[in-house]
Amino acid sequence: GQTYAAQGRTSKALTAYQAGIAAAPASAQAKLALGHFYKRTWGAAKAIEVYHEALVTDPLSADAYVALARAYQVQGRGDDAWALYQEAVQISPRSPVAWTALGRAYVQNGEREEAIPAFQKAIQLDPGYAEAYRLLAQTYQALDKKNDALAVTDLAVRANPARAWSYLLQGDVLMAAWQVEDSLHAYERAVQVEPGNVQGQLALGWIYQLLGEEGKALAAYQNASALEPASVSAHVVMGDAYMA
Repeated sequence: GQTYAAQGRTSKALTAYQAGIAAAPASAQAKLALGHFYKRTWGAAKAIEVYHEALVTDPLSADAYVALARAYQVQGRGDDAWALYQEAVQISPRSPVAWTALGRAYVQNGEREEAIPAFQKAIQLDPGYAEAYRLLAQTYQALDKKNDALAVTDLAVRANPARAWSYLLQGDVLMAAWQVEDSLHAYERAVQVEPGNVQGQLALGWIYQLLGEEGKALAAYQNASALEPASVSAHVVMGDAYMA
């Protein structure tokens, strides 16, 4: 279903998702996948019914609560969404997805200080959950707590030393603090641990270009383009580097 959807073959994608449910009628994940497809293709209203079905199938599914809450938000049903986010952490208190979604809801409601413990809880439950680190660092940045944001990235790197995303997050936060050389080292480390990471190559190329090292920037962009030939970003920035 995902492959057909990515190709824009809506009818075949729908058939595939429905076949998945027919093959595994007790799978909440299969129904969630169909709901996500409906939401992307036809909007939240059509997805909500399927998300409800996923919750009936698995009343303890944090993913289903979060998906339904997000669909309600799209419809402007903020109170209904908020109740679901809170219910998700009560039903699935050990779900990093539920705690991260609650934290995001706090942020969207302008309650950033309240969001921090939710993101911290998600990280405690899953030290490898990248989104929670990213959102926590961004929340600290929005509160002008730069040192706290940097501390989050240090924690991410210590807990995930073999994952490029942790170094990319560290590089982004360092760059926001205008610590350019340290940011460069973080991006270089991202590419060292995962040479095939396209975002790492793009970040490295961007910072090399910022530092005036056009040859290194071009090489990084070429790597990104080779790794993902369909990447528009890689080709655009590579063209910029050629023109420099």
